[in-house]
Amino acid sequence: MPETTYPTASWTPGEPIPTIPRRFDSKSVRDIKNYSLSPAFRAYTAVVSPLGSVQPGDFSDIQQAINYVNSLSIGGKILIRPGTYTISSNITMYNNISLIGEDYSTSILNFNSGSNQILMKGVVGTRKRNMILDNLRIKGGRVASDGVVSIQYADDCSISRCYFNDNYDTTVKTTYDIKADNCIRLHVSDNQQVNSFRFLVVTNSRRVWSDRNYIEGNYGDVWNINTSTYEISISFNNVQASNLVATENAILFFNTGGVGYANIIGNNFTDTVRRNIYLATANQTLIA
Repeated sequence: MPETTYPTASWTPGEPIPTIPRRFDSKSVRDIKNYSLSPAFRAYTAVVSPLGSVQPGDFSDIQQAINYVNSLSIGGKILIRPGTYTISSNITMYNNISLIGEDYSTSILNFNSGSNQILMKGVVGTRKRNMILDNLRIKGGRVASDGVVSIQYADDCSISRCYFNDNYDTTVKTTYDIKADNCIRLHVSDNQQVNSFRFLVVTNSRRVWSDRNYIEGNYGDVWNINTSTYEISISFNNVQASNLVATENAILFFNTGGVGYANIIGNNFTDTVRRNIYLATANQTLIA
């Protein structure tokens, strides 16, 4: 291969400009610029803003943003700008995608008293992984006997710093903020719930952490832990004395069917109406 030559310092104004070697030509510079701005190198792979917002965004529809990030096959973070997003169909999550609100008090997903959900669901033999909801307000869900956030056959998922509100009415009394089934390593921490029904329902799962959540105005069991759920931590949560339906079992309810290896530590449960903790089955459980 011939040796590459470079311009010398002998050039003076008025003389022809020496040829720039191929490795430094203008196309190479363009390639480097485009590569540095590709989605893989952005802080947020996509940004969602409401229609008419003064803040710029790549999309106004959350599902379109998710589909775009999923099409890149590398996952990524989606920033949800402040605004109220009326959810009129299910939101389907995919592997390695994070939905991150700019502020949970202003980045609002309003399900508008409908039965639509955020679906973080795999299937038997094809589990989903590494899906995150962070810093969002999730309100107005009315799905029956399921979660506004529904997680199934999924591993290494996280819901944190979210504000769940008004996922309940007198007609649909079985809406849960979060329902998890057949999950491994689920984190539900640092959230707030106000005036909803059940906060977290878990079945057939293991290694579930639900820590440092604040609950107020809850209408049903805050945590309902069911069949074949093991290695669960419910710790350092604060539940205020405003649970409004006396017929529900308890703030923390361990159902029958094999529930155990649980740590229940450092919680502040203040309820003068019903039991704070009810353990129908609780093998190898620590309460402190």
